[in-house]
Amino acid sequence: MKRLGQWNITALVLVLVLAMFPFSNVSHAAKAVTEVEGGHLSTNFEDGTLQGWTPRTGNERLTVTQQEAHEGQSSMLLEPDRQREDCQNRMEYMAQDHRKISV
Repeated sequence: MKRLGQWNITALVLVLVLAMFPFSNVSHAAKAVTEVEGGHLSTNFEDGTLQGWTPRTGNERLTVTQQEAHEGQSSMLLEPDRQREDCQNRMEYMAQDHRKISV
């Protein structure tokens, strides 16, 4: 019985040590973000380019526009992929049970 207790303690210590590994990486990531914020990263699209911005899912269309600028003269316009949106709406419609059964 004493041997079983030692195994439990060993297993608990091992779990605690292994649980610390993911948290050690968090401090490095937080430091990297702080360094970027300290360097004052900003995007304003005033040069007429997207300045490295890319579509998140690959199907949206990104363009620089002067229609909705909040600060300065230019902003980025994101136009969603309508074909994908329509497909999702159809799938949601089909997932709902629209049949009426009468007996």
